[in-house]
Amino acid sequence: MNGKSPNVQPAETMTCWTNPFDEYKNTKQKSAAWVRAVHDGVVAVDENNNQSPVQNFDMSQLAFVAGLWRVQRNFDKKVTRVRDKDFVIGNKLDYQERTKFDFYEAYTVSFNCYGYYISEKPDYVVAIYDTDDGKLWAYGKTIQDARAFLGIKLYDICQDVVHAFLNRKKINVK
Repeated sequence: MNGKSPNVQPAETMTCWTNPFDEYKNTKQKSAAWVRAVHDGVVAVDENNNQSPVQNFDMSQLAFVAGLWRVQRNFDKKVTRVRDKDFVIGNKLDYQERTKFDFYEAYTVSFNCYGYYISEKPDYVVAIYDTDDGKLWAYGKTIQDARAFLGIKLYDICQDVVHAFLNRKKINVK
């Protein structure tokens, strides 16, 4: 292991919020379409079905989805990707059982044609273990699930050390 844990990877924090459903994938195309829409008096629709002229919005506030300019909801939350899921990490959970892990409530991040949003209530638990080489992250529906998944990840990294310790008598026999 050379003093480093090669599998310790920080969770990714995302700051760019382009809607994956937006039909315009580059700024040049989107800008040209937006200028045409302003010229033609096209309206944009928000998630409450209110309509306003496209010219009332900065291009970055809109996405062209399913043939309509849609006003994107303001999403200013810090998002953390843990394995394959995006979360907004909430409050630290009080956990009395002996463990070196910290547990946090987590809100799932989703998106629709009006942009990103989070679940109304925390719907996952994120477990974090701080190491010298970074943090290990896992999630589950419950503290027990998150703890188990983080324990498995920790074992995957340290299995040679665990094996050597548990079989030290066999290994030291000459």
